[in-house]
Amino acid sequence: MMNVLITSFGSNTSIGVAKCLKDTCFIVGTDSNPYYECNGYAFADEIELLPYYNDPLYKDVLLSLIEKYKIDCIIPIHDKEIEVISKLNDAGIIKNVKIATNPFDVNELCNDKALINSYLMDFIQVPIMYQDVNSIKNFPVIVKDNDGVSSRNIFIAYSKEELVDIDISNKIIQQYIKGEEYTVDCFTSYINEEVFYYSVRKRIETKSGMSVKSEIIDHPLIGGYCKKIHQFLQYKGVSNIQFIVQDNIPYFIEINPRFAGAGILTYKSGYNFPLFTIQELCNSIVTPKASLQIGNKMVRYYEETFFNGANHSIRL
Repeated sequence: MMNVLITSFGSNTSIGVAKCLKDTCFIVGTDSNPYYECNGYAFADEIELLPYYNDPLYKDVLLSLIEKYKIDCIIPIHDKEIEVISKLNDAGIIKNVKIATNPFDVNELCNDKALINSYLMDFIQVPIMYQDVNSIKNFPVIVKDNDGVSSRNIFIAYSKEELVDIDISNKIIQQYIKGEEYTVDCFTSYINEEVFYYSVRKRIETKSGMSVKSEIIDHPLIGGYCKKIHQFLQYKGVSNIQFIVQDNIPYFIEINPRFAGAGILTYKSGYNFPLFTIQELCNSIVTPKASLQIGNKMVRYYEETFFNGANHSIRL
């Protein structure tokens, strides 16, 4: 049994990954909150405190947990943690552990929304980007953090007047694309780069940027774009890529170099990307041919875990 460390264990993303590995791996979840305040407590074999990615103690605590649990593989979940861990890995600071991520420069490029759009615009439709407010030719536009996480700090402006009081430093200003939203779960084999899987999920309903109702659909055009993106970046492992289709044209929105928050629909529909990742990285087993169940749907709901107030023991 592999010992797997999954970060940001209070997130839907990490919980989805853990659910797909719980029968085959010993799971150590890390979080910046104590176990009795960690949303994913019930899905890990152990929960450990790990400071925020920008804390000076982050590296030392992470290395101590690797040693304590004899970790075989780390699956980083948070965008910024991915950059930090990949940089440590590239520098050889993390030893004898497989890391489910790409080199730092690839992750940094993916997380820079303006730069990745400019790189991909030669072969994929991307929203028009504006350098500043005065260069905007048509409204509405969307303004968001260039290195933003999830759907936070997004603003739609319908006139220049609405942008007067907006600080656009480290922001990206783009043509506002309105249409059906899709997230694509992608996987390129770590062993054989010719092996590529994708699952296009239609976002039926979202809350706070998170898909709560979704459906797997067949969309070869979008899937083909995703394969080109992975090939262009020489990307290995899992990503999730977002598109909006307006007037039958798929517009690339962003690529996240990690597992997706609602990716469990894909994982439970034939493409178990968390398991593929562990099998390839830890066991050198090339992912076998798999099939995806098109048309599968998912709806989500809240579920509670209760803790005793006196000693924080779990109460189910």
